[in-house]
Amino acid sequence: MTSITCLRAASYRRVPWRNGGGITAEIAVAPTAATVAGGFDWRLSCAEVSVSGPFSEFAGYDRTIVQLSGTPMRLVSGDKTICLQLGQPHAFAGEDAVYGVVDEPVRDFNCIVRRGRYAAHIESLPLDSTSSCARHLTAPVVAIFVAEGSVKVGFERTSSDLRSGDTLLIEGDEAKELSLHALTPESRVLVVSLVQAR
Repeated sequence: MTSITCLRAASYRRVPWRNGGGITAEIAVAPTAATVAGGFDWRLSCAEVSVSGPFSEFAGYDRTIVQLSGTPMRLVSGDKTICLQLGQPHAFAGEDAVYGVVDEPVRDFNCIVRRGRYAAHIESLPLDSTSSCARHLTAPVVAIFVAEGSVKVGFERTSSDLRSGDTLLIEGDEAKELSLHALTPESRVLVVSLVQAR
């Protein structure tokens, strides 16, 4: 049995960062009653980062971040510095000591999964209003997050119009055939596939 949930940006729960440095908009979490302090299997969220500072530690988890807006943030860990590319996923271990350097307020998307229980794959897709895109997905949990613009997502006999910041969450073991069509001249979606680790 497949369930479909349309999550609007205005409805996301606002949760303080684990390190107290800001606020995260929590898109979805599993189990649904899980908290950041109490542990979870996976969590999708987005956040506004207004000042430079350390990332919260999530030992035993794997993280993927996608910067959505602003001047590219720089992630400093030990003697390494990674400059994020807008719209492109970057993965790292939750226990890594990472310091984020921003030159102006930025917005980002985050996916965190419990290592050994789930693995995440994120595809960043630019779309324009002249073409459609189809995806065949087999993951038991799929989330379509609109990073920019507006998009129509078709699944089975239903379709959903999503605006920037909205998410379509599809859960179930059946294969999923999706169609994506931009409703604005330039749009971008993040297709998040969460699979159970073996």
